Amino acid sequence: MAQVTPLGAGLTPGDNPHIIRPTKRPTILVPLCSLVFLIGFVSFLVLVIYFMITRDPTLPKFKVESATVTQLNIEGSKLTATWDFTLLATNPSRKLEPYYSRVQAGVRYQDGYRDVYTLVKKPFPSFVLSRRNQTRVGLRLGVWRQPGRQVAQGISGERKSELVSFGVKLLAKVWFEYSRILPAERGWLLVSCDRVDFDFSGKNGTGEMTSRSGQCDIDYYPILPLGSTISKDELANAI
Repeated sequence: MAQVTPLGAGLTPGDNPHIIRPTKRPTILVPLCSLVFLIGFVSFLVLVIYFMITRDPTLPKFKVESATVTQLNIEGSKLTATWDFTLLATNPSRKLEPYYSRVQAGVRYQDGYRDVYTLVKKPFPSFVLSRRNQTRVGLRLGVWRQPGRQVAQGISGERKSELVSFGVKLLAKVWFEYSRILPAERGWLLVSCDRVDFDFSGKNGTGEMTSRSGQCDIDYYPILPLGSTISKDELANAI
């Protein structure tokens, strides 16, 4: 009697033509996600380029609006004095609103055109400079120390001529916010008012700032993703 071979015997499921396999439909999910990601990336890149081109790079301006020196006394190599400075900070930008933190200020004295000595430095509170606005920053610094005989003699000699020159510096960590979309730019701002002349011709013994002094220079050191453009040693010796 002849044997009957079952239909499809000896065939694997993949080779059996009588097994109906579901048809794979091409999915559009992956291409759609890729397209959305590409559009988002290009849009972000366009925004970055736009803000980099249209941003206002104008830095704030500083000047010494008023200053006095009281209780200036020199005995041998010992110096005592109290300085009161008022810095006028002006922000001409319509876009930038800088915030200043880790503020430090110091008083310096230059012995003629030779060495510069830091007489005193101390930290001060943070402050904000609004857009197209002005802010007054008050700095009071007192000293009671022995800066050295050469410095004491130099200040004493100028004091007798009724005109003494000091310098004031301000260092602060600052960041500018261009937009809520982009990260804020950070950096270090150094304000250098190297010559502030004080007139001691009055009878009360107080030194008043003369009208022809008090100009300040601004140096900005941005903090890049790979590090700051100014070293820690330079920051420590900036004031």
